[in-house]
Amino acid sequence: MSDKGRVRYEANPDAYFVKAYGATLIAVVAYPEHFWFGIHIGDGKCVARDADDYFYQPIPWDDKCFLNITTSLCDEKPLENFRHCFHTDHFPSAIFVGSDGVDDCFANDADLYDFYQEVFLTFQKEELKEARAEMDDFLPKMSEKGSGDDISVSRIINNV
Repeated sequence: MSDKGRVRYEANPDAYFVKAYGATLIAVVAYPEHFWFGIHIGDGKCVARDADDYFYQPIPWDDKCFLNITTSLCDEKPLENFRHCFHTDHFPSAIFVGSDGVDDCFANDADLYDFYQEVFLTFQKEELKEARAEMDDFLPKMSEKGSGDDISVSRIINNV
């Protein structure tokens, strides 16, 4: 049982128990020079990089996500917990979406941003096939030495 499920059950054991686990969703859509938006429920992070190499999180963080207790697609009313951003300007040079297994490998956001800078540079310097192979090799090692959790990373790089 998840920590969130346990807390709910202990608070009201007579209530109907719906789920033991949750699901995070982070999605970003970019139509360069027109608009871009992101939606997010659960943990993990969406990180953007602007043209000046400044990293930030465009989708507001959910304070209900703490340790292993997170909002989820599996919640009773998930739409109430979605966060989002929408922009018709401020187009990032890159957007990264990573699972909480990625976040948990780093002590703070600055270290996480350094990781995404390295990912950005890898995909800028190398051919796509080689960059993907490097990530496929590196991510399991990062998990093993860091969070021990599953790791997923996706990126959009704006070459316009």
